[in-house]
Amino acid sequence: MVFKYKRIYTEFFAWVGFLAFQFILFFSLEPFIIESKINPIYLIYLLTNGLLILFFYLHHYLFLPKYFFTKRYTIYSFFIFIYLFGMILLLSSNKSFNPFFNQNFRNPILAFNLAIVIRFTIIYLFSFLLATNEHKKKLEKIKLNLELHSLKIQINPHFLFNTLNNIYSLVITKSDLAAESITRLSAIMRYMIKDTNQEFVLIENEISYIKAYIELEKLRLTDLVSLSVLVTGNFSNKKIAPMLFLPFIENVFKHGVSNSDPSNIIIKIVLEGNDLIFEVFNTKVKTIPKIESGFGIENIQLRLNLLYPEKHLLIINNDNQKYQIILKLKLND
Repeated sequence: MVFKYKRIYTEFFAWVGFLAFQFILFFSLEPFIIESKINPIYLIYLLTNGLLILFFYLHHYLFLPKYFFTKRYTIYSFFIFIYLFGMILLLSSNKSFNPFFNQNFRNPILAFNLAIVIRFTIIYLFSFLLATNEHKKKLEKIKLNLELHSLKIQINPHFLFNTLNNIYSLVITKSDLAAESITRLSAIMRYMIKDTNQEFVLIENEISYIKAYIELEKLRLTDLVSLSVLVTGNFSNKKIAPMLFLPFIENVFKHGVSNSDPSNIIIKIVLEGNDLIFEVFNTKVKTIPKIESGFGIENIQLRLNLLYPEKHLLIINNDNQKYQIILKLKLND
């Protein structure tokens, strides 16, 4: 909505400047009043610019999207030619409209028509470049949404696979926590189905979803695991791409938990203004010789590049003792 009004204001002042420049130029060459009447040149000035402005919007919102971008080039060229030809005929219909008759031009009609064509071409090029740039951005956004949809399709089964494995383990051991796990999983799935189809979601909702997932994982943890979760900041009305953090948190529990060795897991989400810092840390357990990134994290890296270009920093610290990921995001306004 803000962008819409900003564009309206920009276009309004651009046209005012465009018209004012020509008016000042005309005023310096021709008197505004002749024999108690408005100089016809100023009438042609208003008519010409009115037709040019009308063409700009017809070309921008009708001719280009309906004919040019759909590759109906013949019809598109026909409308452009007819508009220009009709404009020249209309403006040339009255000799008093032509200021070049008073300027001792050898061929005032040719000079007048050439002036119309030049101004028409300027408006045409400006409209064409603006519209094609917007069309390109629209296509890039469609491509982005398709790629994100594809990435989330891959992430969701990954999440389900890990979680169902956890529940299966609880069922095998006949744990009373199995029913609670299924209830929490249902809540998580409702969130995934309801909200993750959006490009951005409220951080508050995403954090609630993450906390539910952590609680689900805690059901299978033993006393050997030290888990610390820190969430701080004013998240009101802030938005983020959904499911950015899940693969990192999944890997922490997948590779940093052992039934025989002690381990330490830290999860932090800190927001200061529009700067968000997400951190996960886990000590490596002896039964896991190597931490694998998994396709979930690879997909997140792709999503970061698509959604937060030049606005993110991903740091991975991996050594023999620990595995740490720090993600810094500059949230979109």
